[in-house]
Amino acid sequence: MRTCRERGIHTAVETCGYAKWEDVEKVCSFANLILYDIKHIDPDRHKALTGGTNKLILENIKRISRRFPATPIVARTVIVPGLTDSEDNIRGIANFLSGVPSVKQYQLLPYHGFGEPKYYQLGRSYPLSALQPPSQECMDALIKIVRESAFGHKIHSIAQ
Repeated sequence: MRTCRERGIHTAVETCGYAKWEDVEKVCSFANLILYDIKHIDPDRHKALTGGTNKLILENIKRISRRFPATPIVARTVIVPGLTDSEDNIRGIANFLSGVPSVKQYQLLPYHGFGEPKYYQLGRSYPLSALQPPSQECMDALIKIVRESAFGHKIHSIAQ
């Protein structure tokens, strides 16, 4: 990344931020853009979904913003029906992000099963094989929640 940056090549980091600050800081120091995934705002629900707490994730995005204020952050949440699609979750994330100045955009990404064949190629079962993408109505309702939140003017959604 350092070489790319030195040669004028645009660099981006894609992360959920679950790493030691020293490592996050080192990588982000060479980034022109940071794509930052936040799955769930509720710490207990996050732990149930991922096996780990979200404390480090939320702290690191705030630290990135303070340490690299000129580097834009695009926050993203994959909308997984029954897991991350609650109104309280999206409202909570949007309100949290409104206090992180470097976050320039919040994307709600509808879940898709495009990775399922990779699991089978690796001889693994795909735990979400029966899951369908969220409906457009669901996505529209969540986008509306973000638009009505403190973060509202920064919303951007990827269509299904």
